[in-house]
Amino acid sequence: MKLFRAQRNLYISGFSLFLWLIMRRIVTLVNQVALATTDSAGLQAQMVGANQAATRYQAENLQLKQALQSEEEEKTSAKSRQMEKEEESRARDLKAAEEEVVRKARVELEAMRRQAKGLTQEYDRLLTEHTQLQNLQNTADKKDQ
Repeated sequence: MKLFRAQRNLYISGFSLFLWLIMRRIVTLVNQVALATTDSAGLQAQMVGANQAATRYQAENLQLKQALQSEEEEKTSAKSRQMEKEEESRARDLKAAEEEVVRKARVELEAMRRQAKGLTQEYDRLLTEHTQLQNLQNTADKKDQ
């Protein structure tokens, strides 16, 4: 009888330790998913800010075009050519900055998607292992009885 209780206690403590390890891994995976979600929300906010800046720059660009047209009607001098060059450089800078922000956001979003997919696969693998271990334990319990 003492041997049976000792074996039972050993199995219970071993299974408890195993479940503790599984729960710890699940908590770390949930934390990683939460961090990835937070990062993606931050990236989305950054992308919204970039879009607002682009809109603002486009509005400024439109205002510069209108100012340039009115000055062109009044004068066609070197000043108007200089403003035109400045407008073009701003447009290039704006377009380059917008493309860079969008590219970075896409790269980071794709990285997060890959990480989330990996986490999902790892969770599924752990879940199948857990199910298999439960089945093994159930068959072992049936054999002991």
